[in-house]
Amino acid sequence: MPSSAPEPSSRLAAAIDDSGNLTPTQDGALAWLPPATLASDVLAEARSLVPALESELASMASYQQKKLWFGQLVQIISGATPAEEAALRIRALISDLDYPAMCFTDASRREVARRYSRYLPTYQQLCEVFDEIVAPRRRRLRRVKAIASGWRPPGTQNPVSSASEMQKFLADRNRRFAEAEQQRATQPELSAAASLKPIGNLVVRRPDQGALLNQARDLVGKRSEELRQAR
Repeated sequence: MPSSAPEPSSRLAAAIDDSGNLTPTQDGALAWLPPATLASDVLAEARSLVPALESELASMASYQQKKLWFGQLVQIISGATPAEEAALRIRALISDLDYPAMCFTDASRREVARRYSRYLPTYQQLCEVFDEIVAPRRRRLRRVKAIASGWRPPGTQNPVSSASEMQKFLADRNRRFAEAEQQRATQPELSAAASLKPIGNLVVRRPDQGALLNQARDLVGKRSEELRQAR
């Protein structure tokens, strides 16, 4: 099994973390952006870390690694799946689960056994577990590459770096959400327009361009019919 990519230093970790690096976007959401200034040694570390992160994600688990992982998994789950059926399912899972080697570890096997202790998990259930492992690594790679390349959109606002700024941002977003909900309640024809959806304490804009276009076409058609009948 290939070795894992090294963990970033505390300063690089702080640069790729959400805390202190979330910046308001034009549509009123929050997005991570790399810090405007970073020390040269942090930039050098980011550049050196990119190949290791890419290699970690590109190193897919071998047939033998997956076979060993499943062989040990069935020993620690108390499911009642018949042995012959389990063997057939495991062969299919080994063939179809195309994930990096980092997903087939002792830790992931214990997590799968903890969640699905009474039966052999399905393909979808295993994908959910492995996606939880891979997603943070992919996000880390994207952010480290952004830092290494010096990428930063021109004219971006400063990050929301303090608790008071975050509270002010969220209060403004929630106010706009309430106004949008009130407008949609009084004007149903606008319900398909870009809407503001709350997620926990953070409200994010979720535009639905297809629905908006269909709504606009319906309104135009309705108005055209009214004009035709008025002639």
